[in-house]
Amino acid sequence: MPSGGLGVAVSADKGIGDLSTGTASKIVNVVIGNHQGIRVEEILGPGFCNLSIAVSNRSSVTVNVFMAGKTAQACAQAEQAARLVEPKLPQG
Repeated sequence: MPSGGLGVAVSADKGIGDLSTGTASKIVNVVIGNHQGIRVEEILGPGFCNLSIAVSNRSSVTVNVFMAGKTAQACAQAEQAARLVEPKLPQG
């Protein structure tokens, strides 16, 4: 089993357009439930995937996943976790 981790971060003062994308290899617009978002692949290198959900223009929630060298799997886990978080967010 690869090493890794998952975290959820709330940005009360940063919308998805304000978030750093670092040296990401790929940035994709996504829709999670009723919310717009972005998926940022390999933000810190292979195996990293962030999925950020817009709560408002000035706030967001980001699911961060790391699975050593497994970017596609990390992104699948990030999306699965984001789909669990999204129903709890305020509707725009």
